[in-house]
Amino acid sequence: MVSGGFLPKENYKKLLIWYKNFLDQVEKPVLGICLGLRIFGYCYGARVRKMEEEENGVTTIFFHKEYPLAPGKKELKVYETHLYELISTGNNLINYGSSAKCKIQAVKHVFKPQYAVQFHPEIYENNEGLIIIKNFISLCLA
Repeated sequence: MVSGGFLPKENYKKLLIWYKNFLDQVEKPVLGICLGLRIFGYCYGARVRKMEEEENGVTTIFFHKEYPLAPGKKELKVYETHLYELISTGNNLINYGSSAKCKIQAVKHVFKPQYAVQFHPEIYENNEGLIIIKNFISLCLA
């Protein structure tokens, strides 16, 4: 998993290079959460920007097509806390979902078992996102 958090300014580029090498080489499933989605974006050439208004609290994600980690779901209520967003998917990422404030919320790599979400599926209070974690674990165990 590539978790949420922040990248320290003094190691920013070094860490992104490490993640790029990791994502290029890893064959096992990977799940990016929050900052993890942004790292995927940087590694795959997406455009990132600071949002005018932070997305914070319980939000509804609408799936445009069936997301492999949330099969059968058209929408999920999830917890958000972010100020940066992807505004393009770059190379090899497909967007599956959006919210009212953020158009890229759930991506998958075209060829690899690499997934990332903008929201926090690990926060379970008033959050249906736990299905993402459960399906990711099932994928890892398969």
